[in-house]
Amino acid sequence: MLKLLSNLNNCIRWDVTVAAGSWPLISGTTGTFVNFDATGAIQPAADTTSAAMVWSEGNRDGTAGFSPDITGNGKLTLLGGGFRCLTDQCGTLVAGAAVKVGVDGKLVADGVGTISSIGYCTAIDVAVSQSVNGVQSSVDCAEVVIY
Repeated sequence: MLKLLSNLNNCIRWDVTVAAGSWPLISGTTGTFVNFDATGAIQPAADTTSAAMVWSEGNRDGTAGFSPDITGNGKLTLLGGGFRCLTDQCGTLVAGAAVKVGVDGKLVADGVGTISSIGYCTAIDVAVSQSVNGVQSSVDCAEVVIY
């Protein structure tokens, strides 16, 4: 889940190719991070410094993967640049602490000042209402600033 809190016009958005059957299409969801190279989006590596957040619409039932049109055209839309957002795609974070991307594409806590830091957590346990297949529920999110 991803809820952008910044002005979308201040973000960098671009589409990247994803190989059929690759990790981003099978395991990714809206709000996870992917690495990218000359071939397109790939699974994040440990301690990556080049990652972007997935903006594309995920499966409506909340499971990993993406809508049929994304699977069909093989492209994901990514967000980059500085922005603030709410996401549930994270491990245990601490407000005020640095964050980095884990190998599962989710945000994880990072030591202060490491080269892998991509932002910081500003709040935890933020309740957000979401609708999955028409059923309203509440999900706990972390508020993060990505730089």
